[in-house]
Amino acid sequence: MALSGKGIGRVILAAAIVAGVLYTWLHRDLFQHGHLQAFIIENRAWISENPYAPLLYILVHVVVSLTFIPRSLIAVAAGVIWGVWWGSLLATLGCLAGASVGFLIARYLNDGLIRPSQLPGFGRFLESLERGGWRAVTMLRLVPVMPHTPVNYAFGLTSVGFLPYCVGTVLGSLPTTVFYADLGAVGETTMTMTNHGQWYVPAAIGVVAIAASFLLPRLPGLRRRKD
Repeated sequence: MALSGKGIGRVILAAAIVAGVLYTWLHRDLFQHGHLQAFIIENRAWISENPYAPLLYILVHVVVSLTFIPRSLIAVAAGVIWGVWWGSLLATLGCLAGASVGFLIARYLNDGLIRPSQLPGFGRFLESLERGGWRAVTMLRLVPVMPHTPVNYAFGLTSVGFLPYCVGTVLGSLPTTVFYADLGAVGETTMTMTNHGQWYVPAAIGVVAIAASFLLPRLPGLRRRKD
């Protein structure tokens, strides 16, 4: 059966995200704290004086949010470059932009194909998030061990409104954002808040969890039990 224009767009978008995730996995050494710290030191003057640097930073933050790179890296970098106050502001805007894009992409790709009630186990969790609205978003963002990217995509599968999602994201992410920006601003062993470079382990778990949430409901055995 031929794909519609929207279907082709979904395939291209999904393929682009998968390619981005694979790229970051294959070149994960480039995203460790040492490489990022060296890049900032070498280009700090140019970045701080470039009027377009804040916009570029937000765009980078969006890419980071889509490809399972820890948000803590980019938030600390904002503190190093712009200080705690401007760094916190830009890191918050970048967090909101990245979270919003991930949310909208998941909603666009799903578009009614999967409902939380169809997902065993994980579906009940998503339904509880729907009932909680912006409060649920805030509480989940306040949990520091919850990876940023999987949470963005997971909320896109729910019926939570975009505005409540944005409000909850800002409120829940603000404490850790300010903390990381302050860490970068004071120069205390910058870029070390990423589990010593082992960020790809929780990222891989997040990818597997999302893939499982899509594939499990389509298994023949699960479909027969549902019927």
